[in-house]
Amino acid sequence: MKNLYLLRHCQADGAFGAPDKLRNLSPHGVAEAEALGRYLKDYKISFDRVLCSSAVRTSETVDHMVHGGVEVSGHIEFLDELYNASAGQIYEIIKSAPKTAERLLIVAHNPGIHEISKFLTGMGNKPLLDRQASFSPPGCMNMLECRIEDWRDLASMSNTLKSWIDPSFYLPSDTSNLL
Repeated sequence: MKNLYLLRHCQADGAFGAPDKLRNLSPHGVAEAEALGRYLKDYKISFDRVLCSSAVRTSETVDHMVHGGVEVSGHIEFLDELYNASAGQIYEIIKSAPKTAERLLIVAHNPGIHEISKFLTGMGNKPLLDRQASFSPPGCMNMLECRIEDWRDLASMSNTLKSWIDPSFYLPSDTSNLL
């Protein structure tokens, strides 16, 4: 059994005129990522492999999650191939992950990260599935349980959505001091 975590990067700056790949997290996005790291630590969720888009906002998301306390016991890899990747491209990247990775985190962008989550999910409770189907806001994470021994065996519609969280789950209700 493997666990797959699909995360859309946290909120980015608008940075009009700057190259998209070089956009940073906004101050709110930094607060989101650190709060997500604390949330995952509190729930004892850790990763033994992280595959992250090479965009600045995705790498900053991972950095601030770690600063928030989430444990990453294995390798963090930044991939140009995950930058604005389609669901099909993300699927192939996941399937190429090492067999030894048991708790794999993918950090990427919409629409690909949202589409791959829907593509892979076949089971879960109805309210979770309904939320997942609607959209993936910045900082949204889908947690899938995959009944496989090797990532090469990952198949569409055969995985269970165990959790779907967005910033409303892990940010304090008063975020005015975080902006």
